[in-house]
Amino acid sequence: MRTKPPTANRTSKNVALELGFRRCAQDLRMLLLTTPLGWLLMGWICWDRVPLQQLAWWLGGFAISWMVALLLLTLLLRLPSPQRRRHGWMLFGAAALDGMAWASMVPLLLRDSGSDALLPWLIVVLCGVAALTAPIYVSYVRAHSAYLGGLFGVLLGHTLWRFPDLPHLGITLGLILGLVLLTWHMRRIGHSAEEAMRLQLKNTAKNERLAGLLRVARRDAETDALTGLANRRQLDSTLSSRWQAGGLNDRRDRPLSVLMLDLDHFKRVNDTHGHDVGDQILKAFAVRTSKQLRKPDLFARYGGEEFTVLLPGTDAPKAMLIAERVRAAIAGMPLIAEPPVPITVSIGVAQRQPNESTESLLARADAALYAAKQGGRNRVTLAE
Repeated sequence: MRTKPPTANRTSKNVALELGFRRCAQDLRMLLLTTPLGWLLMGWICWDRVPLQQLAWWLGGFAISWMVALLLLTLLLRLPSPQRRRHGWMLFGAAALDGMAWASMVPLLLRDSGSDALLPWLIVVLCGVAALTAPIYVSYVRAHSAYLGGLFGVLLGHTLWRFPDLPHLGITLGLILGLVLLTWHMRRIGHSAEEAMRLQLKNTAKNERLAGLLRVARRDAETDALTGLANRRQLDSTLSSRWQAGGLNDRRDRPLSVLMLDLDHFKRVNDTHGHDVGDQILKAFAVRTSKQLRKPDLFARYGGEEFTVLLPGTDAPKAMLIAERVRAAIAGMPLIAEPPVPITVSIGVAQRQPNESTESLLARADAALYAAKQGGRNRVTLAE
């Protein structure tokens, strides 16, 4: 059985890695900013146990590696998002320097045999640091390998150096074993977190696509396919939700007028020139009429060659002016160049009366349109 390549899975995995990489870099930088507090703790533990010169060597080296790591992470986070993972060595380098700086406590602070009693304290501190640091790398577990590489490298070097010293060997190997177990658990948790992030991104993308399809479906359901205007459904919905009796219009005491438009002798155009020409005229009529209207006005195809315009905040005299402007624009020149079919429009105008229903308002506008037709067409008539 042939299967499609999992392109979407690869894409979501790459995005998850990008997000995890950035989050790990940000969290590690925040952690490093709090590192000087750890120095104070070690200074308190080592005071009177380690010669000040050794403590100064360790703190000096730690401070240098700390500044370099912070610089690397700051430069990395300033790069554009697409370039960050290509400069991943900056994150890995900062993580390795952090691990090496903490692990260097063991060889630098235990240089003298008289300070062997300090080793358990250092082991406790290293275990605590490793445990506190581990959550930082959950979002990008690859960087944890660099951190542990720096940590293990120094500890293994110290183990080989003090190999004949069984107490040092046993405690250090115990520490390494504990860190190995921590690494194993970290990789398992990190991969689970990465998979969870990938699934979340995948589900988010699916939800966004579904929302987009719903928006398109809603728009198509409320749009006339030929002219691109609102259809009868959107017209009815707008009337019932925004300007029905007791609605927004009544509360603000704003007038509302309706234009009912009908192309004159349109059936004759279809019979003479065909329905393709008729469709072109309808689309051109929608475009030209829309240019005469305002942004708040709702222009809808009511059915066939009949159209409706809702004019919020418009009284009858203003509605008559708008209707006359539309009538003149349509009668002024043919809607299409080939064939140049002359066409006119008859318009009925009605202003909503107090507490009038939408059905009554539309009926009065339709009656005014009928009167305009009966009066000779190509004219505007105001409803009684």
